[in-house]
Amino acid sequence: MKESEIRFFKPLWRRLTLLGTALVWVAIELVFGSEIWLFASLCLVAYILWRYLLRFPADGASKK
Repeated sequence: MKESEIRFFKPLWRRLTLLGTALVWVAIELVFGSEIWLFASLCLVAYILWRYLLRFPADGASKK
């Protein structure tokens, strides 16, 4: 991850907003029954959880 990306996503509220937006997309696709886009949005939620919440550097420094 680039240093500028880490600085932007360092505040937890930005990462949670990103996750919330993706979850809203999941809900919309679930309501309208679009299976392909539902799968795509679920994959995006999984990626956001993994990259921005579980593996995000705790101190904000990038690992090289």
